[in-house]
Amino acid sequence: MKISVVTTIFHSTDFINEFYNKMSNIAKNVSNDDYELIFVNDGSIEKDLEIISNLSNSDKNLTIIDLSRNFGHYQALMTGLKESTGDYVFFIDSDLEEDPEWLKLFFNEINNHNNIDIVIGQQSRRKGSFLERITGYIYYFFIVKFIEKSIIQNHTTACLMTRRYANSLLEFKENDLTLTVLFFLNGFKQKILQVTK
Repeated sequence: MKISVVTTIFHSTDFINEFYNKMSNIAKNVSNDDYELIFVNDGSIEKDLEIISNLSNSDKNLTIIDLSRNFGHYQALMTGLKESTGDYVFFIDSDLEEDPEWLKLFFNEINNHNNIDIVIGQQSRRKGSFLERITGYIYYFFIVKFIEKSIIQNHTTACLMTRRYANSLLEFKENDLTLTVLFFLNGFKQKILQVTK
């Protein structure tokens, strides 16, 4: 049972090492050392690629995808998803606002319910300044109003999906969708877990 961890880096120099150490230890523990850690460099011009390259020299489980420019978070994640080979795929941001420990929590949830294909983190209260919270509220208000009332609001990047869910997600060829909309359009049995960033 292999787990693929997919994350993106963009101006991530300050926290790559800490994220790598935490995430690789947890993935190793959850998967009995059958995992891959995929870093997608989304056009960062800092030392991100150099740091990851140095780490990969001593870690056979680490894969680097170096994009030619900044394509954006969604495209970078989907690129990592295309290259993943695991039975389960875990999306997570590398800035440590999302706790790598969530992999254990999400994996226990998906393992205890045979019919669940994706576990998605959701903030009960949106993080950030007043302006960030109000713009987030407006964004979701219009998505729910004009697209679908069951759209997941305030979701995190962090989610754990089965391979069949991941393969279905890859069938979408749109370039400008958000994960929120994509998760809804893809269907399947979903479980929402309340988390705190």
